[in-house]
Amino acid sequence: MQSALWGEVFRQGTPLRFLKGEFLLWQGEAGESILRLTSGVVSVVRLTEGGDKIPLALRVPGDLVGDMAVLSGRPRNANVVAASTVTAVRLSASRFKQLLMQKELLLDLLQRSHERQHESDLRLGGARALPLKVRMARFLLAMSENGETLRVRGWSQQDLAEMFGVSLRTCCGVVRELRDEGLLEGRCWSHRLIEIRDPVALRGLASF
Repeated sequence: MQSALWGEVFRQGTPLRFLKGEFLLWQGEAGESILRLTSGVVSVVRLTEGGDKIPLALRVPGDLVGDMAVLSGRPRNANVVAASTVTAVRLSASRFKQLLMQKELLLDLLQRSHERQHESDLRLGGARALPLKVRMARFLLAMSENGETLRVRGWSQQDLAEMFGVSLRTCCGVVRELRDEGLLEGRCWSHRLIEIRDPVALRGLASF
């Protein structure tokens, strides 16, 4: 029911399309608009003063991005980057707030924002302490496409290394372990295609 209401709200917005690697929202900018994802996956990444990139979360179709800045009136605290080709609908902050009150969705939005803040806190704390293999398993499952096999398209090992903030050598070592254990197909990387050979085992690893 709530999902249908959000769809109704954003029908009045502007459709947008982003290619992999493009920024949907920029850290530090004013919260003058809000987006609802309709396809694809985005990565929420915070840039530290030292220039380090800290992955905070992934967002999928149906999720809102940019809502925390709109609610708080403060600058955005992270970049939102397309992790695949993404489509979204954009509403201005003023129009969004007006529709929010009309549709009585304020409580749902506050709950969403609280859950996201909790998720970010976990990722910055305990989740970042998890082994890289576990974090990679979770990421690959979140990004996978359903079909005859589970596949993740458009990502090289260099992309994964940057995503997790590790060296390419470290990333390749973990990928090699997953491949040797039979969880991933090892022949597709040159085509930016990751094929998951054993999703059950990968889910078991991700639930660590």
